[in-house]
Amino acid sequence: MNPQEFWSQVLAALDGTGLELQTIKGLWFRAVKKGSSIKVDNAIQHKPSCRMTTPRTITEKDVVDLLPLYHSLISGRKGIRQKAREQSQNASYVFPIIGRFYHLLEG
Repeated sequence: MNPQEFWSQVLAALDGTGLELQTIKGLWFRAVKKGSSIKVDNAIQHKPSCRMTTPRTITEKDVVDLLPLYHSLISGRKGIRQKAREQSQNASYVFPIIGRFYHLLEG
């Protein structure tokens, strides 16, 4: 599955009620499909929640750009989080989304 197909599968999975996910630092957020993007906002059910003053938008570009860095991040490679933040200000939310649906790439 290529990155664009992965993105389509993620959007389909987040359609409707969405999903609450946890950041690397342990804060929860809610991810919901909004058109052709993903809206992330404070968690409703899980605590501690992120404290966003306004919702953020995750785009296909965010996911496609950060997908190649995911394995390096989970293996603990130094400097990956900084590199990811340089590519997307939403990296803290994109990586948990990738992690939740990564099995789709392997199947």
